[in-house]
Amino acid sequence: MNLRDWIMGTVTALAILAASYDVMVQSVPRAIAQQGSIWRARDDVSVGSTVVQVAPQNGARITLACSNRSTSVSIRLGDGTVSPTRGVAMAPQSTLSFTGTSSLSGVSEGGVATIACSEEVR
Repeated sequence: MNLRDWIMGTVTALAILAASYDVMVQSVPRAIAQQGSIWRARDDVSVGSTVVQVAPQNGARITLACSNRSTSVSIRLGDGTVSPTRGVAMAPQSTLSFTGTSSLSGVSEGGVATIACSEEVR
């Protein structure tokens, strides 16, 4: 794990702890969080064998950081055409970050997993 991944994991954990409260990110290096941005926790989403929307499109989003909370189920993430064999693979208990404003959908590779996300917005 490199320093950036560790910092993103820490930021994600802090955002999740903040639950529904907005957290002003001031102490995170500018390379990771833009000055004046806010990290906001999103509701957890259960991901099973059918495609579900993990996060809607958001024109104010800078970064979307998501963690697979399952200890055994992998998830695929992508656009609405994601499938158990197509999309970005997310291993159990891993964290991925996405930049941009597009919506994000997910499906499990078998079983049910919970994905927890937070987003950095302007």
